[in-house]
Amino acid sequence: MGDRSDDAVWVATMKADALLGHLSDEYRVQLGARFDWDVSEEDVRVARATLSAQRIDALTRGQRKSSVASVSTAGSGPAVAGEWDLTNDLLAL
Repeated sequence: MGDRSDDAVWVATMKADALLGHLSDEYRVQLGARFDWDVSEEDVRVARATLSAQRIDALTRGQRKSSVASVSTAGSGPAVAGEWDLTNDLLAL
């Protein structure tokens, strides 16, 4: 593997665990606002190759919500009700 692969697995795991509610508020604060919470295609690809089905599902759903939110915030319509924005959660802490 290598450091880059290990880092990608760690990032995907953190994002999945955050979506599943497995990260404590304190740990999320330690990761900070600079941590890219948006789920990317790379995160989903890494998850499919290395993570559990539960984490894969969380990231897949997170990516879908991110893509819908990006279309909604671009001015083409309202955001989907019930979207979860980690940025707002982190700022509230």
